[in-house]
Parts: sequence; C-alpha cells; structure tokens
Amino acid sequence: MAASFGCLGARVRAIHALTIAAGLGPPGVTADDLPANDVEARLASALAAGHAAYVADDERRGLAGADALPALPVVVVQPGERNVYDQTLLGLALLRATGGAVPLQRLSLAQLTAWGTLDGATNALVVRVPPGAVAQVGAGGSWATATTAFRVSVAYFRAGYTPDDYPSAAEWAARTTLHASDAIAVPTVAVQLVGTKKVQQVLTAPGEVERYLPAADAAAVRSTFMPQRSLAPGADGDDAAAAAAAAPDAWVLKPQREGGGNNLYGPDVVAALARMSPTERGGWVLMRRIHPVRARNVVVRGGAGGRVRWCRSSACLAPTWRRRGGR
Repeated sequence: MAASFGCLGARVRAIHALTIAAGLGPPGVTADDLPANDVEARLASALAAGHAAYVADDERRGLAGADALPALPVVVVQPGERNVYDQTLLGLALLRATGGAVPLQRLSLAQLTAWGTLDGATNALVVRVPPGAVAQVGAGGSWATATTAFRVSVAYFRAGYTPDDYPSAAEWAARTTLHASDAIAVPTVAVQLVGTKKVQQVLTAPGEVERYLPAADAAAVRSTFMPQRSLAPGADGDDAAAAAAAAPDAWVLKPQREGGGNNLYGPDVVAALARMSPTERGGWVLMRRIHPVRARNVVVRGGAGGRVRWCRSSACLAPTWRRRGGR
C-alpha cells in the first residue's frame, strides 16, 4: 500500500541510460548493465486486468446496460498528496493500456465517504461528485474529476497505511463501505495485514513458511530472508534487545509503520530500547541490517542544485496477483 515511485523509478533508469550514452557514466558501465524496468506498464496492466474482471462480472449479472453508470478505477490518495506525479504517470499508462477507455480517478478516503454510497441492489460503490467540486488538491495544484458519477471498479490504495490517514470517523467509514462493496480492493484488509512488520517477523520463524509451501519452494523463499527477532516481553525479547544493544550497527529497529522514515539505526537503536518498557518494546521488531554497497552520485533537489553524496541503492519488486474467492 505504501509502495510508491514505480513510475518515477522507470524514469530514473532512462536517465541513467542517457547519462551512459552521453559518456558521463561510471567507467566500464554500459547500458546493458542497467536492469530492465517495465514496472509502469506492469502496474497499469494489473489495474486494467482488475477493471476488466469487474466489468466482466457486470455483464454476467446483467448490470452493463447502456443506462448503467460507468465503472472506473480509483486511486485512493492522501489529501495534499505530494507524490501526484508518480500517480499521474500511472494514470497515463492505464490510458495507454486501455486505448484511452479507462481514466484513473483520484479520491481521498474522506471524499469517498462524502460522495460515495453503497447501492443496496447491486452492492456497487457509487460516487457522485458535486458539480464544481475538486476531486483532489495536491501540492502542485487542483484537479477536477473527469467523471462526476461512476461506480468504483478497482480501489488502489496509496493512502490508509498510517494512523495519520485516519483523522476522523469519515476515513474509517470509507474503508468499511469500500470493503463491503463489490469493488476490487488493492489491497484487501487481509493482504494489508500480511505485509505488516510483525507478520514478516513471524514468517521468518522456523516452520512458518513451510506451512504454506512445498519444502523446495519454502527453502528458496527463506533464502531471501534476513534474520528477524521478536522484542515481545519475556526472555526471548530480552535476549534480542541485549543483542541489539551490544551491536547496534548490525540491527535495524522497525515499528509497525509503513511509508518510510520510521526505522531506527545505530545509536538510535540503543537509545530507543533503553527508554522503552517491555510492553512498548513488543510493538517493534528487530531485523539484521542490510548494508548495500555505497556509490558516489549526484543528488539533485529543487532549489539546491546538484551535490555529490554517498548513496545506497534500493530495489523494489512489484509483482501482482489476482484472487477470486479461494482461487
């Protein structure tokens, strides 16, 4: 849910390729050394597939007549969204994938509550945007909705992963209504919970992955894990905390939060564990720290120009999957 920069990441790859072509890349590095990045097209294809599945279900239920409201996908965003450009690129990719037939709508959780209703007969989430209303106000300006009345086919969450996204009952009501509707949720509540830090830590325990996968597959998956330890009250949690305090640079302290900027490293690990009660400590998990290779690069920020800094790369895989019932 908090995964972002898929579309912008593809642009970074293109910039690196251009830099190499201009002879400004690192010595010995060619364009062939750059990994392919087609995540933008793949994300758009996944949204298009989800939308198509919803429309096909409409046809099976006889709800796709000429007088029916159009079905459209929605990206659920934060008010004042700063990452609008990455999301706009995804919307443009979806238009390309569907021949211009499926525009991606942008709504916040509060707007879904204010403008959305659950159709009692069809279970559709119907959104009716008041005339002249702004669908989303972001840091770069305002955007009016392209469609003022539609059914939500797919709800792709790019908000709702932090407590700050729920300042009132309206946001919780939006989640309740949306998940009660026939809209395809990306992700479902269950999938969102599976991605939490605590569940990740539990899955690293011996025997857990093996409950769900054949031995060979489980071994392959487990080979990608970094060691993780529970910090819950008790002897095991005490031992884990002591190990982190003894070698703080070897561990990262992770809370039940998404969106970046929440993990603690080095001396901050020691300080945080020292001031936490055992119960509070149980809300965090400990993971063996990954130390990527450093490289010198130019960091560009608006208004500040380019500055040479030590940088570490991060890779993000963006697989998609569809599920209907138990399949």
